Amino acid sequence: TSRKQGYIIKSMTDIIKEIVKEQEKLGLSDAEFSRLLDIDQSEWSRVKRGLRFPTLGFFRVVAQKIPSLQLAIMNYIASPKKLKERRLV
Repeated sequence: TSRKQGYIIKSMTDIIKEIVKEQEKLGLSDAEFSRLLDIDQSEWSRVKRGLRFPTLGFFRVVAQKIPSLQLAIMNYIASPKKLKERRLV
């Protein structure tokens, strides 16, 4: 598991919830948030609803545009389970 300021990120659902929390903190609609991330609104909507698996490119964009999520995203992507799935360890 990964930690972000005491928060344990166990799954894809957890990291998406963290991204949604940031969207809400910023007070942005889905359309405004997708513009901030420079992605299609439909892509964000599908990721948010769990209908599309986010790519590494998606996480890269989120980390670049929302620095407060960089650590959580890096820890999630680099978790031992994820590295093993990608056969990197």
